[in-house]
Amino acid sequence: MAITTHQPTIGLIGLGNIGLLHADRYAALGASLAGMDTTASARRRFADRYDSPVFDDHRRLFDAVDAVVVAVPNAYHDRYAVAALESGLDVFLEKPMADTGANAARIADSAASADGVCMVGFHNRFRPVVEQFKRLQDTNRFGTLTHVQANYVRQRGIPDGGTDGWFTRRSIAGGGAVIDIGVHAIDLALYLAGYPPVDDIVGTTRRAPEHEFDVEDAGSAFIRCVGGPTIALEVAWQSNRPDNRSFVIEGTEGGAILHPNEERLELFESGHKTVVHADPTDPYERQARSFLRAVEDGTGPTRNTVTEALAVQRVIDGIYRSAADGSPCSGRAASSEPALAPGLPGEHVSD
Repeated sequence: MAITTHQPTIGLIGLGNIGLLHADRYAALGASLAGMDTTASARRRFADRYDSPVFDDHRRLFDAVDAVVVAVPNAYHDRYAVAALESGLDVFLEKPMADTGANAARIADSAASADGVCMVGFHNRFRPVVEQFKRLQDTNRFGTLTHVQANYVRQRGIPDGGTDGWFTRRSIAGGGAVIDIGVHAIDLALYLAGYPPVDDIVGTTRRAPEHEFDVEDAGSAFIRCVGGPTIALEVAWQSNRPDNRSFVIEGTEGGAILHPNEERLELFESGHKTVVHADPTDPYERQARSFLRAVEDGTGPTRNTVTEALAVQRVIDGIYRSAADGSPCSGRAASSEPALAPGLPGEHVSD
């Protein structure tokens, strides 16, 4: 891995809302920017907003940057990530790693043999309250973790209103609520539990009858990990209950309820409850700073690794397979389902 001796130039692949979110953070940290999108209006918006070069071909972008942020629809993640890694660039890949486990494994194989850094976008790990929980966990405050209840539930929050856009198209997104927001819940639950290997998964998915799209709007799963910990997952774009993004953690010596978005941690020990509040900071900026440091130092990330992201992708695949088959699924095998072939007519890069 090469050490960068100048402030790196970051290339944004995909100049939709998520791409611009990342661009804002890197610009605030003083990085130079360049962009790439197949949509002319997205290129114009980027050029006007950042006064930075913009391209319609990723190969031209690669010649102008030190690292890239891949923020395109899920079905195109492997195309651009692999191309960038094979070109010797460092890569930050927005979640999920890919649309299927097979394509995620392709990225992982490329990252393993590449010279560059590869990091995956799980921003919740950079929230101060999550770090506070991990510090307490490192002191054995909770004993052995036995169970995590992971919730990522919206009362109403279907992307694009469920009527347009790629989030509700299986051929591009790879799935619905489970792969879109469930990916955050799965990653954080595994992270809180110390990322144990997953043994088996039982999953189910649901879609309200009034929705005409071909992906789920909600899903549930029970995940059994090697060594004993279990994870119960609830995910929904739309539900008849309040929003809930809490994580209930149970251990042999204590427990906690983590509220990442509120930077609040409730501790339960010996029959007593203590509430801890962390100072809110922008997790996306802290994540960007971590990636910039990895690019500058030429060292791989210690958080948000490709190995962890591949484990998350396999859980997602397992939930979908279990839901389809009506039976438990091994958490160790990646999906063999083919992804949408890159470059098909109608390819849409903006996220």
